[in-house]
Amino acid sequence: MITGLRLGAAAGILAVASLCSAQSAAQTFTSNGVQISYADRGTGTPVVLIHGFTGSWSRHFERTGAIAALENAGYRAIALDCRGHGASDKPTNSRDYGMELVQD
Repeated sequence: MITGLRLGAAAGILAVASLCSAQSAAQTFTSNGVQISYADRGTGTPVVLIHGFTGSWSRHFERTGAIAALENAGYRAIALDCRGHGASDKPTNSRDYGMELVQD
């Protein structure tokens, strides 16, 4: 019984470590001086995932399994943190938003 509990605990730790490493696999690009965090996973027809207000790609698409589901279905999932959200830079000047979000 103790061995089974240890194996279960070890499997749980590995699952959490795997999830954390997948989330930390974000990439960045610079858009007009602002670092934008994103994930690009899978192959095939690209599907761009953009989170809602106060969101982030990892919370809305990684943790929910949406990226994995798209990958498993043969799609390329591209998810980003809009400027001012998640791991992307958070400019303080209002001119750094608006159409700049479109350019990202």
